[in-house]
Amino acid sequence: MLLEDRDDFRSVLHDYLVSRSYQVTSVRSGVEGLREITKDTFDLILCDMMMPQGGGEMFYWAVTRVRLGAGRRFIFFTGHQNNPAQVALSHCVPVHRDSKSVANRTISG
Repeated sequence: MLLEDRDDFRSVLHDYLVSRSYQVTSVRSGVEGLREITKDTFDLILCDMMMPQGGGEMFYWAVTRVRLGAGRRFIFFTGHQNNPAQVALSHCVPVHRDSKSVANRTISG
């Protein structure tokens, strides 16, 4: 599952993963993501850390209550380096996180 609120970035990531033969379910919010989590299990959850309607941390805690063991399947990414919320989460749970340091044009070009 790919969770990213920005349509352009979500589309680039989705297309890239599909071009590498991955099956991808893309959603724009934690609410949509929770709907999908209740329908299916996912091998990996790529999750934006900062979103307007509830960030990645809120989504992570909700998913781990619905799907035991799903917390180990998260990779967080963000364009907001050194944000207090992401630093706090990285101290609470063993998750991988990465910053969105590459421009969309670079990925798709």
